[in-house]
Amino acid sequence: MRKFVGNERGSFVIDVFLLPIIGIFQVFLMVRYFFKHYDKRSVKIKLTVLVVAIFWPLALGLYYDLYIFSFLSDMSGNDFMWNWPILQIFGERIVPPGFIPTYENTGGSCHTFAFIFFFFVYPIVYWMGIHIGYILFGRSEKQKGGIDLVFPRKKGDKDNFN
Repeated sequence: MRKFVGNERGSFVIDVFLLPIIGIFQVFLMVRYFFKHYDKRSVKIKLTVLVVAIFWPLALGLYYDLYIFSFLSDMSGNDFMWNWPILQIFGERIVPPGFIPTYENTGGSCHTFAFIFFFFVYPIVYWMGIHIGYILFGRSEKQKGGIDLVFPRKKGDKDNFN
């Protein structure tokens, strides 16, 4: 196991905030760019499959120590997923070093918690991000969305609908 270093930048907690941002950005791209040129249903499906095909293998690979991103951390991937930001903020570890890697104890509470996060919490927060994106940008290229109340488009904008 790699030695812990002081400035870590990732975990299950980060992913819970990252996935809604990805969902919002996905809707922005769909509504403002892709819907004008491509079939709406196929764009939605393809972008969702792309996010799932990239995000989940990376997160699962980190959890199972298949990847170690040395540019982010010197910790093992499993330790990296568990112990930030709690360690940084409170100086405590969620999972002590003796229990890392948590995937070795498949019946353990940490592994069960990780399973719930990967297959229930991650999809829910991703779905929430997509729906926040619909509120902000509309569901089609013809809708303006709530973002136009704060940042209205000018009359001459090429994607203005009026």
